[in-house]
Amino acid sequence: MRSSWNRNWIKALFFALVILATLSCNFSDLFGVTPEIQEVEVTRIVTVEPAGPPIDLAGIWYNPSTHSRTTIIWDNNEFRVISVVDTDDGDVYPVTASDWNGTRIRWSYYVPDTTYNVTFTMTSLEGDELYCDWFNDHDRSGTRIMERQEY
Repeated sequence: MRSSWNRNWIKALFFALVILATLSCNFSDLFGVTPEIQEVEVTRIVTVEPAGPPIDLAGIWYNPSTHSRTTIIWDNNEFRVISVVDTDDGDVYPVTASDWNGTRIRWSYYVPDTTYNVTFTMTSLEGDELYCDWFNDHDRSGTRIMERQEY
């Protein structure tokens, strides 16, 4: 019995050694080469809702000196003047330029009856009063306080 126990013990030990040798010697053959770890820069894209206007400038502004209404809108992250209308006769003055620099708006329009080009530049906004400097191409200039009529 002893010899059979010794034989079984030797067989088991032999198989264990073969298995261990196979695993240790051929680990890379069995499982492939251990990959190198490399750092990779990742760019993450985050969708952000558009910010609202920085000041409360959008609306319809009445100029009591000229009896005109100027419409300012917030569009694509900037303010734009889209119309200037004479309230006495309904004439629409074509807006020829509108520029928002992030803190001030400046716009120009053409008055067909007088052939004047007029430019307004916002100087400040206080509640429902829009303070502006203006000039035209006939050497006239001044200041105006426009009153908000509608949002």
